[in-house]
Amino acid sequence: MRYTIPAEKLTQLDIQLTKFKDCIGQSKVKSPTHICDEAELLRREFLQNEHNLHEKLMHSRSSIVGYLSNAYDEIESVIRKTQDTIDSEMRMYQDEDAIIDNKLLMAEYELDFSILAVSRALVVSLEAIAAQLDASNDESDHI
Repeated sequence: MRYTIPAEKLTQLDIQLTKFKDCIGQSKVKSPTHICDEAELLRREFLQNEHNLHEKLMHSRSSIVGYLSNAYDEIESVIRKTQDTIDSEMRMYQDEDAIIDNKLLMAEYELDFSILAVSRALVVSLEAIAAQLDASNDESDHI
């Protein structure tokens, strides 16, 4: 069966989620400097993974991959612009608590959006698996 691809991606997602939970859990006992260093390391890892995905998308022969790549680029551009706007607004605050609250709010909504993305990916994966199973059943009906 070809529907191992969603399962493989789910394993990768699970690894990242475990890493995320471990990171958050360990942050309770680490110094702010260590947490900032770790955040910078993860930021670089994110950028490298993003670059690798772009490279993979550029070399695909499928036309739909180009549409997906363009959509991702547009979304990422909007997210970066929004982050820049929020960062510049936060610089205007003199209140440390307000800055912290805004950062926590941003993190919360980033996680909410991630949950939505995972939910969408699950629906698309199940639809792909169903289509493969239908095609397999159609092939066996013609034998």
